[in-house]
Amino acid sequence: MWVAPKVGASRLRGALVTPKVVHRAAITTPKEASGLLRSIEDYEGGVRTRIAMRLLPHVFVRPGELRHAEWNEFNFDQKV
Repeated sequence: MWVAPKVGASRLRGALVTPKVVHRAAITTPKEASGLLRSIEDYEGGVRTRIAMRLLPHVFVRPGELRHAEWNEFNFDQKV
């Protein structure tokens, strides 16, 4: 039976870099959430962007997931 030669883990030190932690802003109170929803309603950009921004708080997906969603993923009869 073949056995891999022992390679000390110390030789791998520094090969992987730990990413720097970046904290993102979050909405954590009802007051902040209502402010966001009001801001979304007041947005005057493109129609598609306005629709997407109004839909996002209801489906809780990432913007890219909504952007790449297909119609067959929505069930309007069951409202999901």
